[in-house]
Amino acid sequence: MFNLKIIFSSILRKNKPTKNWKEAFNESYGDISLDMWRILHLKYLLHGKKATKWAYTELQKMKFLEHVPKRILREWAKRCVLSNERETISCEEIRIYFPGLTKKDAKYLAASVSNTCRTFWDIQQAKECDAKFYLWKSSACPTHKRMNNIICPIDEPVSKSIVKDDMITGDSYPGEGYRCLCILSPLLSKLDLPNGKLRVYMDGEIHRMGRKQFYQLDPLDE
Repeated sequence: MFNLKIIFSSILRKNKPTKNWKEAFNESYGDISLDMWRILHLKYLLHGKKATKWAYTELQKMKFLEHVPKRILREWAKRCVLSNERETISCEEIRIYFPGLTKKDAKYLAASVSNTCRTFWDIQQAKECDAKFYLWKSSACPTHKRMNNIICPIDEPVSKSIVKDDMITGDSYPGEGYRCLCILSPLLSKLDLPNGKLRVYMDGEIHRMGRKQFYQLDPLDE
C-alpha cells in the first residue's frame, strides 16, 4: 500500500540541511509521479467506510448543522471524504435547509462541511508519516487564533474547553468548524517546531515546556 512516510522521508533526506517537511515537500513536488495521486484515490476507496463514519460523527458536533437531517449529513460525509472537488456540496443543497442564506454564505457553509470531513485525511496522512504530534496552525483563522502554534497529539482531538468554539459541541481538530482556516501540520523534524517556549496540549490542558522536555515525549528527527 502507498505510504506517505516513504515520500516525506526521502524529501527530508534530500533537503535535510535547510528545509522543514512542508518546504521540502513543496520544493520536491514536481518530482513526484502522477501515479501517486492514482494510488491516493485507491487509498480513499480502501479507507472509505472508516473515513465516512468519522466525518459523519464530526458533522454531528457542528451546531450550525443541527437542523440538517442525519441521513443528509451521512450522505454529505461520504461524498466529501471520497472527493477532492472544491464544490462537492452545492450551494443549492445547502439552501434547502438554510433558505435565508445568500449564495455567498451558502458557499462558505458548504466549504465548512467539506473541510470538516476531509480533516480525516490530514490525520490519516500524519499517522502514516509516524507523526506523534502536530502543530495547530491558525494564524489565518480568527475563530481559533488562540490555538496558533500549540502542539497536539495526533491520536486525540483537543478539548472543547481549550478550543473554545461555541459552534462545535465536542472536541475537535484543526480544519473543523464554520469557516475554519486552521491547518494540521505534522511534526516530523526539529525544524518544524515553533520558536520560543513550547505549548503542548496533554491530558486536557496546555503545558509549557522547553525543547529538551518535549524531546522526551517525541525525539523527532534532526
